[in-house]
Amino acid sequence: MINSIESARLQRLIESKKKLYNKRKEENPEDQYLLYLNSEIMLLEDEIMPIILSNTTVDYSEIRNYVTLGMRKLEKCKVAKKITDIVFHFHIKEHEAGQQPVTAIASEMPIPKLMMDLYINDEQSLLYPL
Repeated sequence: MINSIESARLQRLIESKKKLYNKRKEENPEDQYLLYLNSEIMLLEDEIMPIILSNTTVDYSEIRNYVTLGMRKLEKCKVAKKITDIVFHFHIKEHEAGQQPVTAIASEMPIPKLMMDLYINDEQSLLYPL
């Protein structure tokens, strides 16, 4: 994904705070500063980063271009006229090793009761309807 300057700077700040957290945790697992540092990391990741990303036009234009290219490829297929629905998968962030990827589904139509398993890079993803 193409990141804006702001989101890239924030990501570097988050990574540096995580490194500091891990270093201090190794030195002294009972350090009270770890609680404060962890709350800062969670605030930056869970509250601030989504605001930065949602206010970044780069992200939306990249998604628009991705969907447009996908639709153009689909239009060239022989079965294009038979297709009634299409699902695009757009990767928005990396998941940590050992963590199961989570994929959200947003639709104006009711989510079908029968869903197939979704695999992303050979890993099964949890499906979460929005």
